[in-house]
Amino acid sequence: HRNHAAHCSLPGCTAKRYVDEMTGRRHDYCGKSHADKAKAQGHRPVSDGLRGADNGYSMVWAGRDGEPDYTISLMSSHSSEYRNVKTQFYGGWKHTERKPVIMRIYDIKNPDPIHDGYKHYADELEAQGTEKNIKRRFHGTSMDANCRFGFDQTQRPCQSPTCAVCCIAARGFDRSHVRGGGAQMWGGALRYGTGHYFSKTSSKANDYAAGSEREGKHGGGNMPDGTGRTAQFRIMFLCSVQLGNTYNDTAGRLEEVNLRPILKNERLENAFGQHDSVTGLTKDDGGVLNWEENVVYDDRCAIPSYLIVYRMET
Repeated sequence: HRNHAAHCSLPGCTAKRYVDEMTGRRHDYCGKSHADKAKAQGHRPVSDGLRGADNGYSMVWAGRDGEPDYTISLMSSHSSEYRNVKTQFYGGWKHTERKPVIMRIYDIKNPDPIHDGYKHYADELEAQGTEKNIKRRFHGTSMDANCRFGFDQTQRPCQSPTCAVCCIAARGFDRSHVRGGGAQMWGGALRYGTGHYFSKTSSKANDYAAGSEREGKHGGGNMPDGTGRTAQFRIMFLCSVQLGNTYNDTAGRLEEVNLRPILKNERLENAFGQHDSVTGLTKDDGGVLNWEENVVYDDRCAIPSYLIVYRMET
């Protein structure tokens, strides 16, 4: 296992990081040429990742040009957090007996405005005497047709305003885009109105991720693998979601008129209820859904924490 803290931060370079003999300072790259090359490609030094220089990241991508700074880092499969995300993903896959294969997981360091909004929302819940009720939940969505970030390891996050994956990573969630995202592509009307949809069932989130599907080499890399085999890959988020005071729905669908006496006025215009979110219950829990869904109505409720790239097994 390569010690990324000791080696040049440019992906593919195995040289040791340059050490200034006068000061003893160890730089992030082996030399200026690789520092310049990394900057041109949109890479950041591994020390800029969320968990510091010894995190085992193999590469760190910079955020979008001209937008609040953030990083998205390729995690080492040896890290405990990688294993935790992997366990949750496989444990939450219920639809098919044959599970997908995780190819890579990215760790997202949110832009300050998004992280601050998440914290302010938590403070508002606390001021109301409401538990934050934080859950880790999966979210599937679509990508711009020309974006291959996550699938192609040489590509940085794209700049397209229509790429849901890259926009969510850079800007967080935005309800104004909900009806053009994965929920609509999957098959019709939104079950609980215009909100952000999450699930503890990864295979349920996969239903909403069809718009991210890409074809690639079976092994998941960029170089020829000697087999000529191809496969279909998808991508989804694992998010931190503040459900607050959630309404447990047993009906399986609520129109906006039905949501008004349930949700707080801050969550839905002209609402007059006491709840922050809706949880659609499964048949096992007294509802009608096959798989639980969580819906929130404030962009600040959730932040993307991880991005999972996986190969579909047929």
